[in-house]
Formats: sequence, C-alpha cells, structure tokens
Amino acid sequence: MKMSLEHSFDEKGKAKPKPQPEQVEPQKDDAHVSVDTLQGQLNPATLTQMQHTLGNASVQRFLAQRKSEGPTEIDDETAVSINRQRGSGQSLDEGIATKAGQTMGQDFSHVTIHNDTQSDQLSKQLGAKAFTTGNDIFFREGAYNPGSSDGQHLIAHELTHVVQQGASTPSVQGKMTVNDPNDQYEAEADKTADIVMAQPDNLQRQEEEEEELIQAQEEEELTEAQEEEELTQVQEEEETLE
Repeated sequence: MKMSLEHSFDEKGKAKPKPQPEQVEPQKDDAHVSVDTLQGQLNPATLTQMQHTLGNASVQRFLAQRKSEGPTEIDDETAVSINRQRGSGQSLDEGIATKAGQTMGQDFSHVTIHNDTQSDQLSKQLGAKAFTTGNDIFFREGAYNPGSSDGQHLIAHELTHVVQQGASTPSVQGKMTVNDPNDQYEAEADKTADIVMAQPDNLQRQEEEEEELIQAQEEEELTEAQEEEELTQVQEEEETLE
C-alpha cells in the first residue's frame, strides 16, 4: 500500500490569481495514501529529540521523505495502528464538505475525520500535520480547523486525495509506504484546494443571489415607472391636441 507525502513549500502566504469558479475532477490514484508533512529547518538537536520521542525508524523515514527519495516503508506497528483507527472518527464539517463537494462534483458524507490523541500521535510518527488513507483523514493536534481559511485549504487538499483514491478502503495486505511528496497527485491536490477556496460558501452565495434578486426587482419597478410616466405624457399630449 503506497502513501504519499505532502510538503508545504508552496508559500501559500503569497497572493495568487483568483481561479474562475469551475468544477474539477481529480485524477485517480487507487493505491495512494497522502501525508501533508510539516515544514521547518532540521538541526541535530531537533533530530535527537525526534529520535527520543518517535524512534530511530521514524526519523530515518522522515529524512528520506524530506530528501524526496521516493516511496518509503512505514513500520508495521504504525501501519497496524492506522488500520485500526479507520472508520472510528467523526463526520466532516458540513460547510467545507458541501463547498468542496460542489466544486469537485463529489459526495463527502462518507469521509471520516480523526482529530484525537491517537491521530495526533500517528501524525507525529509520520512527521505530518495531516494524512489521508481511503475515506479517513487524520490530523495533528490543531491542524483540523474548518473555521479558518488555512484549515479549509488543508481539508480540501486532503479531500482531493480521497477522490484520487477512489474513496476506497486501502488493502491491509503488503507494506504501507509513503509516496514522493512532489508527485503529480500532490500538485493536483494543492491546485484543487486553491479552486475550492476561490468558490463562495453557501451563505455568501445565498446573500449574492438575494442581492441580485432585489436588484432585478428594483430595475423592473423602475422600468414600469418609466413606462407609466411616458404613457401619461402621451395621453396629456393627445388631450392638448384635442
């Protein structure tokens, strides 16, 4: 089973051209499990702390991922823990589920969110702030924040991976691996998340529609008033001629 790492080196703080509203359909990657990794500088002290906290195997895997050396295996204990947690989380926030679903043409009601202590520990073991496997999205502590733009962007990114995987439950057979963080699926997930965030949410869309309706009614009333005034002038002119 393949997992892919997702690095955050795209400088999201910079202004980007606003994509036009559109519906996107991510490519399929059936064997794909994605991990959105933490960024930051590594130094000997940091690596030593990681070794004490997570173990040498996790540190070696994390270093390989940072170097983009291709797929790296996840230790059996971590893989078993991930498999055990699948399907036991909570429902996805309805707002971002609807917004992303409308943009991608998907139903995300089946997606399960993991935002507990176990999810935090698994994310740390993978050196990640979030990772997706099948219909399950795991978050590090504080990373799941559907009330913020950054939080929604991360969720939309992970939902793209759900679609790429075909909303299937990955097989527990064989080794679970983490994929190259710079592959085409990661780039597509980030682009799709940008498009999702460019769409107005339901409340904003409703307000815009109501405003357009009011404006249309006002224009119609103005047109009727002008026509009535013109008719009155014509009638007055006819009476004067008589």
